[in-house]
This record gives sequence, C-alpha cells and structure tokens, in this order.
Amino acid sequence: MKKFLAPLFAALALVFSIAVPAAPAAAHDEVTGTYPEANSTVEAGTFAVSVTFNEDVMQVADNAGIAIAITGPDGATEPTACLSVDGPQISSLFSLDKAGDYTVDWRSVSNDGHPNSGTFKFTLTNTSSFVAEAPDLACDSARTAIGGVTPMPLIAPAPVAYDDAAKSDSNSSLTWIGLGIGAGLIILGSVFGAIRLRAKERKQEADPEILTDDEPEQK
Repeated sequence: MKKFLAPLFAALALVFSIAVPAAPAAAHDEVTGTYPEANSTVEAGTFAVSVTFNEDVMQVADNAGIAIAITGPDGATEPTACLSVDGPQISSLFSLDKAGDYTVDWRSVSNDGHPNSGTFKFTLTNTSSFVAEAPDLACDSARTAIGGVTPMPLIAPAPVAYDDAAKSDSNSSLTWIGLGIGAGLIILGSVFGAIRLRAKERKQEADPEILTDDEPEQK
C-alpha cells in the first residue's frame, strides 16, 4: 500500500507547490500607460507628459521624490513646469519643437512609500513650424485661467497601456495553462503506475511463482 501512495503523494505535493506559490513581496505601483505612448510619434507643441499607475500616487509635500525629465534629440534636458500629481497620474508641462527622438525619465513614490522610476521614448515631428515657448509661462497662463495659485492637475489625452504589459499577461496565462497540463499528466502517470504496481503485487500474492520484473528467469 505504501508503494501505491508514495508516488501519488509526491505528485500532489508537486501540484500544490505550483498552484500555491509563496506569497510575493509587496509590489510597487505598476505603470498602466503614458502620454505620449511609449515608442509613438506626436506632433510638436506644448503639452503635458504623463505617467499613469494602477493606484494613486502617494501625495508628498512639494512633490518631493516625484519628477518627469525629458532629454531631447540634441542630448539636452528640456525645460519643464507645472509638475503635478492627480490620483494615479503624475504629469509635467513641456513645450517641444525639435523633431527627433526624446527620452522620458520619471520618478514617483508608490503607495507603499517606496520610490519608483522608469523610462520610455517617443518621437516628435514638427510639420506646423511650431516654435517652443517657455513652459512655465504656459503653466502660469493655465493657472490664471482657472483662478488657481498652486500647480493644478494637467489634463492629458487618455493614456494607452504598454504593449509589453499585455504580452506579459498573455504569456503568464499560457505559462499557467502549461503548468496545469503538465501537473495533470504527472498525476495521471503516477496513479497509473501505482495501480499497475499494485496489480502486480496482488497477482504475485495470489501466485508466488509469478516472476517480478526484477527477478532473473530460472533455467
């Protein structure tokens, strides 16, 4: 009986270890989208560059620890203004007119109090001969228009989720399906092997002269 149960318990232990993994450590807020979208192309102008997370960003005095910086195609850091936090989104105002590739480096504070940072790229075109203005002046004008005296939340187009995140979710689902199928085959193989072994033992008990697979044939 022990020979019958041992492989079954081993298979069940393997399935349990796969299905109930160790509790993961507290994760930082995850990025659900950006504006501009990563690797997209946008037209020159004055607009808010934003990063949106799956949870509200921790509100910190004077936005300490929060930043959005852009490096232009010439390698210089672009002027910015009106850094703000609005629920799950951080944003800052930029006025860009140089066509080329831009790199955005952002830093935030997760709800668990840990720093969070990342980077993404986008490309700028200038088909309208737009000339950049000072973003702080644009920010002051916007504040005046709404009667505010502190940095206000900047409204940016709806962020688009990273393609990599969707691919990651899809790959994760396929991985779990594969693990489930593999675990099922292991259980079936173990049970079949145990039943076959038990049948041999019963047959041998009924007729002791029946040879086992391990015993040499008597001549």
